[in-house]
Amino acid sequence: MSDMLIRKEEPSDTAAVDALLREAFWNLYRPGCDEHVAARKLRDHPDCVADLKLVGVVEGEVVAYLTCSKAVVEGHESCPVVAFGPICVASSLQGRGFGTKLINEAISLAREAGYKAVVLLGHPCYYSRFGWKSSKFYGLTDAEDGYPKGQMVLPLQPDGLAGVSGVVRFSSALEVSPEELAEVEKDLPSKEQFRTRSQEMFDMVVALQADDPYPEAFDSKAVGDRTAV
Repeated sequence: MSDMLIRKEEPSDTAAVDALLREAFWNLYRPGCDEHVAARKLRDHPDCVADLKLVGVVEGEVVAYLTCSKAVVEGHESCPVVAFGPICVASSLQGRGFGTKLINEAISLAREAGYKAVVLLGHPCYYSRFGWKSSKFYGLTDAEDGYPKGQMVLPLQPDGLAGVSGVVRFSSALEVSPEELAEVEKDLPSKEQFRTRSQEMFDMVVALQADDPYPEAFDSKAVGDRTAV
């Protein structure tokens, strides 16, 4: 198989990207998914960072996607911060290093663009390999003044977060209501929704704060396991 070409998302990619997101996230973190709807909302939102929206293409087909949006640390609005996500690779091509290549390219472009840090919500067991650390390490909380285990930060500039602490606010475009999801889903082919192993692992992580140990039942190898339970 050919290597993956990375380029900026173009308007002609919209349908392929939406289908890819829906397929990649379906039943992964919850029954069904809403990441494809979040991506739709973000395209026309002021928080969209168009120059950092990337697609990975193999043999003319969009097989990977990473989108970016503006984030803010309250009280430090002059410190430019960007959020990564949703991020996905076609299920059939995972494990080939395409996700790593896409993320590293986005990190490089964000650094060149002058952003001080990247924030995201994701599995620490995956993103720590790129240098992301718990937001607690940098004194950055969520809206409830907590340090969720999955809220992670990657500084992009030397001392880029020096003197910066407080609440991280992600774009409202990433929040999808049940009504917004239903409106999009009614025009798409029906897919079966069910509980999976990966959802069980996700639920465990979401319930944890930064310093909490993983439960004995947590299995990092099951993070992407969509076997029904």
